[in-house]
Amino acid sequence: MKLIGCGDLHITDKVPGNRRKGYFQQVLNKFEQILKIACDSDEVLLIAGDIFDSANVSYDVTREVISLLKVYEIEIFVTFGQHDQRWHTTNLDNTPLGLLQEAGLIHVLSNKESVCVGDISLIGAGWQQELEAEAEIIVTHRMITKKDPLWPGQTDYSTAQAIMRKYPWAKCILSGDNHLPHALRLKSKRLQINSGSMMRSNKSQINFKPRVYEIDTDTWTTKPIYLKIEKPEDVFDFEKIELEEIKKEIKDDAQEKISAFIATLPQNTQEKPNFSNVLQSIIKETKPTKNVTEIINNTMTRISK
Repeated sequence: MKLIGCGDLHITDKVPGNRRKGYFQQVLNKFEQILKIACDSDEVLLIAGDIFDSANVSYDVTREVISLLKVYEIEIFVTFGQHDQRWHTTNLDNTPLGLLQEAGLIHVLSNKESVCVGDISLIGAGWQQELEAEAEIIVTHRMITKKDPLWPGQTDYSTAQAIMRKYPWAKCILSGDNHLPHALRLKSKRLQINSGSMMRSNKSQINFKPRVYEIDTDTWTTKPIYLKIEKPEDVFDFEKIELEEIKKEIKDDAQEKISAFIATLPQNTQEKPNFSNVLQSIIKETKPTKNVTEIINNTMTRISK
């Protein structure tokens, strides 16, 4: 059989800072594309957590998701991510994801026992959950990278190879939480798949191509299916992005000058520099605006009285 795997949908009507208006409709369009891919192929959909961006999304968001799920009547098996939870508890009561489960529109996988779809067994592990049973396919929400950490100093992650060694009985491990996609197939015909995020929400994702993965359980192979996306200039606010970058450069430059000046101050604790003189020197070095300078001077005047 074949399945469709994805994760990190982060469905919300809140517009990220770098995106233009109309974001929610684009979220729904992407989600509908995923449902249609699974429906057209008569396949099962697996979602590895963070279906919603928050347990506090509006009723309008939940209603729109329910409406789409009713149109595309497919079997959907999910695990929860930290964004699906309320107060990071495993109890999904009073959450949008719990509502979808109660309505019979999705199946939330348990970490304690597997379920069978056709002749394939599935098990799930939500955020910070450990598995207590075995199955051929694991759907999990945990940070798994292809090989290396995503940033210097990152420690809360597993590599694809390490997680496959941890669960040697699994034929396929579908993960969420890491928004960068990868797919690894071992010579033993075992898969580790991380589909990445459904949406491009920040400037680092301008050239990102959202996708889902088709999983063939006869051969244990996988292939990406790319979602249709809009041109970056149509959805990203490049003027705002440029302004933010300029502000960051100015801030970093000012911080660098202040740090350089502080480094010139006496290191001997016995030598106590005059605070007013130090402040005036910093003003001279960083050259703040006239208004900022006046505020500083007025404050110092009041303090000295």
